[in-house]
Amino acid sequence: MTAAAPLPGQPAPQQPAADVLGELTATLADLVGAQARAVDTGQTFWLLGLDSLRSVEFLDTLNARYGTAVPPGALYTFPTPRELAAHLAAQTGAPAPPQGTGNGGAVERLREQLALVLGCAPAALDTGSDFTVLGVDSLLAAQFVADVNRAWELTETPDVLYRHPTLASLAAHIATRTGTAGTAPQAPAAPIARPSRDADAAPVDLEALLDAVRDDLLSIDEAAELLGAGPV
Repeated sequence: MTAAAPLPGQPAPQQPAADVLGELTATLADLVGAQARAVDTGQTFWLLGLDSLRSVEFLDTLNARYGTAVPPGALYTFPTPRELAAHLAAQTGAPAPPQGTGNGGAVERLREQLALVLGCAPAALDTGSDFTVLGVDSLLAAQFVADVNRAWELTETPDVLYRHPTLASLAAHIATRTGTAGTAPQAPAAPIARPSRDADAAPVDLEALLDAVRDDLLSIDEAAELLGAGPV
């Protein structure tokens, strides 16, 4: 389908860019007050912060840019930046964005890391289920995110699991942060030993616990509680 002709009095649309997804993501990021690299292009627009009012402005901007007439309802038909970019590319003749996210290896590595934290088999973890459903509480979240940070050299805080609540979504986020399509590291980082008050359990890894406090993954009170001293 060719681009729609401009209305009388309006400037002709620019030629379609090769990176439709990149331009679309930048436009969205500007509207929701985020950095383009932090936008997970596999998430729905609503989870990315695009409300009904902003969606009108968003589509007006895109339609003016590409000379298209995409209606607001298209955001239900194409609910993610990646899907909408593919639709725009098809309308304007621009190269379509890659269909796959390339996160398969990262998802599997994340599943292995989480399985170590939870003490279960990786196959038991559904990559599309919320972390809370998988049994991840606040302390386990801190441990898991610490493992992820070491593996991918990131500085995420545990609340990343609320913004990206599944293994699949977290893998896509890592791809955005690292710019490597979520490529998994060569070897899984050694997980922090899970602290326990059980007298028969292994002792708490003090060095790992201190690292978690220094990295703001645990508060001093939480660390003291894990050591059995109670809140400071």
